[in-house]
Amino acid sequence: RALHLQKSALPDDGVLQRVIFDSYQMSSSRIRKGEFDRMYESNAQHYTGLYKTKTDLAVDHMKRLSAKGYRSFRAYPDGTPTIWRLSKWDNFAVAELRWFAFRISYQADSHGFETIKDVSGFVYLKKMPDGSWKIYGYRPTNKNPMPFETADPVTIFRNLN
Repeated sequence: RALHLQKSALPDDGVLQRVIFDSYQMSSSRIRKGEFDRMYESNAQHYTGLYKTKTDLAVDHMKRLSAKGYRSFRAYPDGTPTIWRLSKWDNFAVAELRWFAFRISYQADSHGFETIKDVSGFVYLKKMPDGSWKIYGYRPTNKNPMPFETADPVTIFRNLN
């Protein structure tokens, strides 16, 4: 069916906003605490499809860094994100995030790394069979996205080794 005909049971804006922002808050909290194994649970709760696979691969990458001696991980929002535009249908939604950045740092005994990554972009959401909403896609609008957001899973896995 055409999407323009699927506007009879639209989701509440607040529900979609919570899905988006809760996912980022949960991820940054678990990264700060080093709870990498619990991040897979968070990913399953908030993401689906290829996007879940990509976020799981990002967790694998952090676990490998941890095994190589990086002990301090931090990822937290930098600035106040805004959902600038929200398009909704019965089973799908697209949100455009603006002014959304993460400050990311890794610290080992003798060296460290810190950067700010703009994660502004389009977030694609899907209504699941149980009625919940999950993020199934993301397309950055910046020129310097996080590596795991745009690479295919094979490239990501190759870079982990």
